[in-house]
Amino acid sequence: MLDQETIAKQLDLLAAHRRTLAVYLRQQAELGMLAPPGVVNGIAETRAEIQRIKGALREGGVPVEDEQGDEAQTIAFTSPSRLSPQEQRNRLAMLAKVKTIWIEGLLEQSLAKELRIALDLTEQPDAVDLPLNALVQELRRPPRELPTGTLIIKVFDQMSGALLILGAPGAGKTTLLLELARDLIARAEQDEGLPIPVVFNLSSWAEKRRPLKDWLIDELNQRYAVPSKVAQHWVDTDAILPLLDGLDEVAAEHRGDCVEAINLYRQEHGLVPLAVCSRIADYEALATKLRLQGAIIVQPLTQPQVDAYLERAGEKLAGVQAALRDDAELGELLETPLMLSIVTLAYAGKSSAEVQAVGTPEERRRHLFDAYIQAMFKRRSEEINYTPQQTTSCLSWLAAQMVRHSQTVFYIERIQPDWLPQQQRRYYSYAVRFLSRLIFGLFGALTFGLIGTQFGKPGDVLGGVLFFGLFGAVIGALYGALSSGLSGEQAGSVENINVTETLHWSWSDLVLVVRLKPRFVLLAWLIGGLIGGLSGALGSILLVGLIGGLSGTEREVKIKPNQGIHLSARSWLAYTLLIGVGSGLLGTLLGAQFGVPFGGFVFGLGVGLMTGLNAGLNYGSRAVMLHYTLRWFLYRNGSLPFRDRSLVPFLDYCTERIFLRKVGGGYIFVHRLLMEHFAGLERAKAQ
Repeated sequence: MLDQETIAKQLDLLAAHRRTLAVYLRQQAELGMLAPPGVVNGIAETRAEIQRIKGALREGGVPVEDEQGDEAQTIAFTSPSRLSPQEQRNRLAMLAKVKTIWIEGLLEQSLAKELRIALDLTEQPDAVDLPLNALVQELRRPPRELPTGTLIIKVFDQMSGALLILGAPGAGKTTLLLELARDLIARAEQDEGLPIPVVFNLSSWAEKRRPLKDWLIDELNQRYAVPSKVAQHWVDTDAILPLLDGLDEVAAEHRGDCVEAINLYRQEHGLVPLAVCSRIADYEALATKLRLQGAIIVQPLTQPQVDAYLERAGEKLAGVQAALRDDAELGELLETPLMLSIVTLAYAGKSSAEVQAVGTPEERRRHLFDAYIQAMFKRRSEEINYTPQQTTSCLSWLAAQMVRHSQTVFYIERIQPDWLPQQQRRYYSYAVRFLSRLIFGLFGALTFGLIGTQFGKPGDVLGGVLFFGLFGAVIGALYGALSSGLSGEQAGSVENINVTETLHWSWSDLVLVVRLKPRFVLLAWLIGGLIGGLSGALGSILLVGLIGGLSGTEREVKIKPNQGIHLSARSWLAYTLLIGVGSGLLGTLLGAQFGVPFGGFVFGLGVGLMTGLNAGLNYGSRAVMLHYTLRWFLYRNGSLPFRDRSLVPFLDYCTERIFLRKVGGGYIFVHRLLMEHFAGLERAKAQ
């Protein structure tokens, strides 16, 4: 057996060789056939060293995982690309996007990365509903333990690309799925004939419970910003390899329907590879099984695995080692990589007495998570602006809301009014109605005040401005009240906040407006014709076409926190200027019919302001107003900081404390178990 110092040195050397190999492989990928002999020979020599070190460690009883790239891969020569240049760009962009979000953003930042334990996997044939052609071979086949260190990509290949991954909470299921995604991405980058691996979280499927094909198209469009036509084509042509995480996160009453939807998709797209992850207890409670080629169960960590890890950790976990010798029940908590990593961070440097806890397993687990939270607050930081009480309170509220709304990733711009307590929703509704009246009243006063400058003698201008301004304020307030009523803002009722991140114009949107609102189009044409003749009629129709063909959408792949609201504000400004200028020019034309050129300009300016600002409310500014009104209420009840300059640093602070991980423009708890622990704190506070 090797001593701990030798093992540590060999592992460090192995890691160094793998980093060197990664550099060589990157150079070879960039240079292709032009790669110099030094790069080619360096790859071969480094791989030989890696195999030598792994062999020595394994002979010494140290389990070492194989990694993608340790051995040379056989690359088949492919024919020239059958994809168009645009299709190639779309494919490469999607591969890069999945890698950035899930591999670099989550897998390489996860707690599991801190561990160097090869998970034990057991093949479980009876966990799936095997297809008929495999039934004869698999009938009565018992569970089979796979060799230690077996790569998940090899298991996936052995299961013909149709795999179910099961395990206890924190066992490493999602980590395995992301490792599979990493390896499949590497393959897809080398061979464009392979489908694009994409990670989907099944928790959102229960919102509409649509056929899986339609849901995949929506998710590609909404979560990954893939144009609908491209997403439709990819799914129809089996160009997407779905990696479905979180079957257990689907609401229990809809989980069986979700399995049926996956099975139906498999029936229609049987040749497409697919993988699904689920907690084993939730899956075994289902009456229907998934129709996949095979299943594996991630086994609990064994005592030798835990002991070996603690030995390698050295003195900093000596207290945990001592506590394990006196407390067998503590060892039962350390059956998963998650709990072992939590123990490593929570109990580092603590004595045996500080580690030990009493009570039921659930109480002991809460003690462990509480210790982890307290330990994370003691991590060094350049600046600490939040007390542990504030941080715990806000994270508990956030976790409870995410659990309640079946969300995995938290985006600031997706906070909705139903996150407020029931009583506060009524006050929020009143505030929104008041702001609508106020904003439209100000718009009306400004518009009609400008028009009022053109009436009366020079000495009466102020009176004209006041009179018409007051008249416009009343009209605007009434219009605001009417628009609030039409949008469903009755007392106690609230509307969802829909951000407008991008604007686009299309004939289909224009045709839809003409079909649904023909009277509006005809009225605009008649008013323009009566006041401005042919020019006015044509101008009115042009303005209607401009407005009717525009629509706003949400781009759901976020790069920066609260990006949706910031882009909505930009869309608001762009749309206000566009419609304001168009309607202002038309208003100038119509005002000139009164025979006063300057008056026509002022009339046009007033019309442009009123129309542009009003239109902006429908395309961006309304979302901004509703969002920050809601955020103010959440700030007042102590749920979250108000301003982005306060909320984003707070979330980043929680990321530094290893409570959250940053994924693009969103935030995710480091593990669902930690999120559920924080949510439990919120429930206990409410009782």
